[in-house]
Amino acid sequence: MGLMLSCKDASELIMKRDAEELKFYDRIRLMMHLSMCKFCALFEKQNDFINSNIKALDDTVVKEFPGDSKERILEELNNT
Repeated sequence: MGLMLSCKDASELIMKRDAEELKFYDRIRLMMHLSMCKFCALFEKQNDFINSNIKALDDTVVKEFPGDSKERILEELNNT
């Protein structure tokens, strides 16, 4: 396994990092790639922006649901 990542591998590691902590070796490889590739660095920023806004939206939506709305919605979805 080489030290340099392809852009495909870098984008996969960026997305994987959202779900779990990367191994030290993968973090180093990703950091090196991002320091040289402006496109992947931009992808990382966009991915972080989208994820943070989805989390903020999710918290807002859940707080605004009245009592049994979630259960009614799930029931309707299961009946269709």
